[in-house]
Amino acid sequence: MVHRVKALSSKGKGISAKLELRCSKPMVIAKFLKPNVVQLANAETGVVVRKAHVCQLKKYQKDGRCQAQD
Repeated sequence: MVHRVKALSSKGKGISAKLELRCSKPMVIAKFLKPNVVQLANAETGVVVRKAHVCQLKKYQKDGRCQAQD
């Protein structure tokens, strides 16, 4: 799974939110905290990284694309 990332623009740093990635690195669902909230862990190390609502999650494909969840 990947989750949606909120990118912020910064004129001083020369960062444009429009050109930033919209998805995170691949993660795994560690556990469900509520029916609509999950705890995400790093896919390689298994360390818990953050919580996310299910509407922020997308399926991860091995070719590097993220796909909208149906």
